[in-house]
Formats: sequence, C-alpha cells, structure tokens
Amino acid sequence: MLKTTLSNLPLGQKDIANFVTTLEQKLVWYPLALATEEEIHTLVAQAKELVENLDAELVQGEGDVTVGYLLNSKIIATGNVTVTRIGCDNCTIEAGKKVVIHGAFRGGEISAGEDVYVEELGSRRGARTLIATSEGRAVTIGHAYESSFVRIGNKTYSFTSEQREIRLRLSREGYFDIIPISGTKKLFPK
Repeated sequence: MLKTTLSNLPLGQKDIANFVTTLEQKLVWYPLALATEEEIHTLVAQAKELVENLDAELVQGEGDVTVGYLLNSKIIATGNVTVTRIGCDNCTIEAGKKVVIHGAFRGGEISAGEDVYVEELGSRRGARTLIATSEGRAVTIGHAYESSFVRIGNKTYSFTSEQREIRLRLSREGYFDIIPISGTKKLFPK
C-alpha cells in the first residue's frame, strides 16, 4: 500500500518517494549495510529537510474549497469556502478567509476569518445553526430562521424571529448593527 501511495505522488513530491525507498533499503532489507554513524546522521538530516520543505509548502499555500452541496461534513480551508448550489445540512465549516453559501445552511457551524454570505440560515424546524467570524467582519443573510445565531468577535446575536435580507456587523460601541439590504444580487460578493 505504501508503494502505491508513493507511486501516485505528484512529480514535485518524488523526493519523498526516493527517501522512503532509501529508508526501506537501508533499514528493512539491508540494516547491516549502515556501516557508519555518519550514514545515520545523513538520513536524519534528509528527513528533517523533507519535513521543513513540506511545512514551507503548507504555509505558503492558501487552500480554497468549492463544492456544490455538503451533507454531514467537516470542511477546513486556509482560504475561502464556497458552496455553489444547494447548500449545507449539518456541517462544520472552518475557513481562514470568507465563506459564501449559495443555498441553505441548516444545522452546524461556520467559523470564518473574514465575511460570511449565506442565502438561507437555519430551518423552520429550529436546527441549531451558528455563524462565527472575527471582529470587524460582517455576516450577510438572505433569510434567517429563529434558533440561528451569529457571533462576531465575542458578541452573539440570536434570531428570535425570521428576518430577510440583512447584514450584521458590530458598531463601534460593540452592539449589533442590523442593516437591511435589498435584492439577492447585493447579498453575494462579485
């Protein structure tokens, strides 16, 4: 199984496959061939270099996720998360940047580093639904049901009735500003 995984690595990751093959040869097939302590130090140094290179690649990249629909899923992205069609049911979404849900988000939690846009939040049946984002950010909702929550920074707003076409943000005093917006075209960023 390891050999299959290694053979399917992208071209830029072949150095990992070569290193693992070398380890297999030197530690599994011919362990007595390690003649000096220097050879062991060389293998350890190669392993450290590979790990550092992988860490650097992970830090550099911003991972955006775009899907049509999510059901009972957990998505973690360093960039944006966009759901393009139906929406999400009972999901957890963690995004380093913004979240855009074209459709409903019913049950679950969105945690975003930037603004959040949702066509429909919660459900008539009262599925617990939460959006959380950083202070200074906004949450735009086309239709929110009661039993839905929005947390901006450390402040939480609870919907006690249905509301439509609104944008929530915190005022300078730390209170929720609920700004009416008109037209779903204005809901979503371009």
